[in-house]
Order: sequence, then C-alpha cells, then structure tokens
Amino acid sequence: MIRSMKIKCYVAALIGLCVLFAGCGDSKTNDGIEAEKTAETLDGKADKATVGEADKATVGEADKATESYLKGRELAFGLNGRKINLERGMALLREAADLGSVDAKGELAELCLSDDSGLGYDLAVEAAEAGNPFGQFALAVYYQEGIEVVRDRDEAWELTRKAFVGFKERAMKKDPRATLHYLALASELELETFEDGQIKEMLREGANAKSAEAALMLGKYYNRIERDGDGKIWLQRAEEAEIEKLADKLGELAEILYCF
Repeated sequence: MIRSMKIKCYVAALIGLCVLFAGCGDSKTNDGIEAEKTAETLDGKADKATVGEADKATVGEADKATESYLKGRELAFGLNGRKINLERGMALLREAADLGSVDAKGELAELCLSDDSGLGYDLAVEAAEAGNPFGQFALAVYYQEGIEVVRDRDEAWELTRKAFVGFKERAMKKDPRATLHYLALASELELETFEDGQIKEMLREGANAKSAEAALMLGKYYNRIERDGDGKIWLQRAEEAEIEKLADKLGELAEILYCF
C-alpha cells in the first residue's frame, strides 16, 4: 500500500506538470490519463494481493486444523488400525482445537473430563455452543456430576438429548465414534431400541473400519450372545490397540460408552 501511495503522489505531480506546460486547465493529457490508470491498476492489484494472502492463510490454518484433528483422533482413539498413543493424540487434538476445530474441542473435552485443570470444561462449553455432540455430551457429564458447575440434572438431560440427536446424524454418515456413542446412549438411557442384528451390523462396520473401540464393543456383544469364539477375536484386536489406556483415561465415561 505504501508503494501504491508513492506511485499515486508521483502520478499527481506528473499530471500537474503536464497541465502547467500544456496550459490546458483541468484537462488531462493522454500520458496523465494512462498514468492514472496504471496507478489504479497497481493499487487494485496490491489490495487483491493482500486479500489473497489473507485468504490463503485462513485456508492454510483450516487445512492444518483438519489434518491435526484427524491424526490426533486416530492416535487418541485407535482409529484406522492405529495403536493408541494418548499423549501424542491429545497433543494433536489440542493443536487442532487451538486452530479452531470444533470437533477437536468436543472430543478432547471427553478426554479431559478426569483432569482438574478446567480445560475440559472450557472446551466442552465451546464445542457444545457450536452444536458439537461430543462437546454437548461432555458438558452433560459436568452438569450431571456437578463438576466446575452447580449440579443441574435437567440441564444434563437436555444436553444429552441434543448430543444423542447429533450422534445419530453422524452415525448415519458412518462415523465410527459417533456410532458408538449413539448405540451406547440409546442402550443406557433407553432413548431408542435396536434389534440384535442392527447392533451387530453397526458395530461390525466400525470394527471393520479398524476402530479399537468398535472392536471392543463388538467383542463384548458377541460374548453377551454367547458367541465367545467370535468375541475373543475382536477383543484381542482391541487389546492389541491398547484399548485399556483409553478406557483408563475416560474413566467412568468408558462404563457408559463400552456398555455391551
């Protein structure tokens, strides 16, 4: 912009000289007109370049947030066949959250429920206000247990119902983690009834997509219907992904999510 202003000053001076020597009053020479057009073009290009760079920076941050979220999600929850690495996974989710990823805030909030730093609550509030079901569910737990807030079971129930609707929508899009939350809440709170065949199919989709959590739940489901041989296979896969690390981190929340 400074450069374009200098160009404009120079052009103005040039126009003044042309008028003086030509004795044309307010009329402009062809050179003056062309110079003005050049200045306007340069100024416009400078403005467009500035906006373009800002847009690129915004897109770059969004891409980085998405990349960190997806990688962090894989490592934190054992998705796509990855072995669980909570420390690295949570660090990537935090990075994505700092870059504005609402999904990262919601899922990280669940992992921070057992912390006393207050981070989990802040993340849950931000994610819940943005309509994220993971954030709504985490915030419901805070209200249910009276952590960081005055206990309000009515608010907890309302948040849980909102989260359930959000999980159902995402489950229809084959998100394995949302599907597990959807099934778990439907079973735990009797919000919806499924036939055994439906449960098995949804769990198998997640397990076949190499979700450690889905493998654990499918294994427990098979054990429940006395198909211990099949159950053992899936439980072993969950164990190989070190699912116990995640279950320990989630604490009491794991008892709801892994209820089969």
